[in-house]
Amino acid sequence: MTEPKTNFYQQTEEIKNHYEKLADKYNSFWGDSPELIDFYSQKIVEYLELKPTDNFVDLGCGTGIYTKKIRDLAQLINPVICVDISAKMLENIPNNVQFKPIVMDARLFAEQSKKYDKVLMQKMLHHIKDIKGLIENLFDRLNPGGKILTIGIPRNIEYPLFDAAFKRYQELHPVGNQIRDIFTKAGFKFTRELIKYPVSIEKHKYLDLIRNRYISTLSSFSEGEIEEGIKELEQKYSQVSHLNFNECFIFLLAAK
Repeated sequence: MTEPKTNFYQQTEEIKNHYEKLADKYNSFWGDSPELIDFYSQKIVEYLELKPTDNFVDLGCGTGIYTKKIRDLAQLINPVICVDISAKMLENIPNNVQFKPIVMDARLFAEQSKKYDKVLMQKMLHHIKDIKGLIENLFDRLNPGGKILTIGIPRNIEYPLFDAAFKRYQELHPVGNQIRDIFTKAGFKFTRELIKYPVSIEKHKYLDLIRNRYISTLSSFSEGEIEEGIKELEQKYSQVSHLNFNECFIFLLAAK
């Protein structure tokens, strides 16, 4: 089996720097889409079959924009373990006993000796160089019957990106079959489903998201390249005021 490619932002400091820059703006990116957050969070609770007594880890939680909703929906009793490599992203997590923020690399966290019931990893596996090691260690961390929900974005995304960004995204993301094989060989039972949610956003707001590099693929482009890409999109969508597309998520559920 061919190992997933090494991505341009897999180095720890590069990942951290990208998200440190986004930390103050990240929640505002989706502030106009509470319905998307509700839909997405409800799906996560359903797939993981979260129970109030579960010890739940949000691995790569970012600002916790979904974590807080998930906790409320599942009525979790135990503190949610919120792990992220960026301390600035974690500053957005509520400072109370309902959450336990941990600044740590995902691979290192998975080597710790504590046990958990459910783990969420959303849109973060493409940042991990040693995916096999991460999954094998998480298998050991889970209690019997435990589950991991990994959420990714398909390689054929529907985002209205400029051509160079779309091509780079496809080149750098792990292939789904590789991820499935890693989970299966680690001992997990594995299911996969594609989830779609229709999005309509004002064109100028979406172009601002690109300018702010709202997805990590864009962090490899210079300021000049980003502006050229925006010009390309302005020309392509010159006749519309809103952009309409599907947010597509791949839900990979692994059960121990």
